[in-house]
Amino acid sequence: MTDNTYIDHPILAIYPTTLGFGYALFRELETVQESGIAIIRRRFLDQYLERIKLMIKAYKPTVMLLPIPRGFESSKLQRKRELMTAIKKLAKNNDIVVHSYTRKQIQSAFTQFHAINKEQIAQALDKWFPKLAKRCPVERPNYMPADYFQPVYDAASLVATYYSITIDLSKKLQLTTEIES
Repeated sequence: MTDNTYIDHPILAIYPTTLGFGYALFRELETVQESGIAIIRRRFLDQYLERIKLMIKAYKPTVMLLPIPRGFESSKLQRKRELMTAIKKLAKNNDIVVHSYTRKQIQSAFTQFHAINKEQIAQALDKWFPKLAKRCPVERPNYMPADYFQPVYDAASLVATYYSITIDLSKKLQLTTEIES
C-alpha cells in the first residue's frame, strides 16, 4: 500500500456517550479533517440516526468505526447495543464498511506507545494530531467526571486502532516507542 491509498477513503469514527456522540473524520492518517461532539438532546434512537445520516451525506465516508459496548447487563447497555446495531445497518445501507473495536483492542494498539488509560491515549493522540491539541483531556481522579472533549479523543483512538490493525501505526507516524509523559 502506498501513502496516497488513504486520501480518497474518508474514515468516520463515532463514539456514543450519554450526551450524544464524539466523532472524528480522517481523510488520511496524519490529518483530522473534522472532529467534535454532537449533542442529542432527547437521546432517542431516531435522533442519533438522523444526525449520523447528515454526517454521512456531508462527509461521504467509505469506512465507519464504532466501539463495541461493554459493561454489566443493564438497560443502558442494551440501548447502546441497539444504537450500534442501528448505526451499522444505516452504514450498510449507504455502502459503508463498518469496523468495531473493544476497549481492550484500543488499549492494545496503544501499548507500544506506553499509553493505557484514556487520558494517556488522548495525550498520545494530541502529539500526533495538532488539530486536536487545544482540547486534550488531563488525568483526573476517579471521582471526577470525564472531560467534555474525551469522546472526540475516543473517536480518534478508534481511527488509530484501525490503522494499527491495517498498517504498522508506529512506522506510519514515524514515532519512537517512547512518548514523553
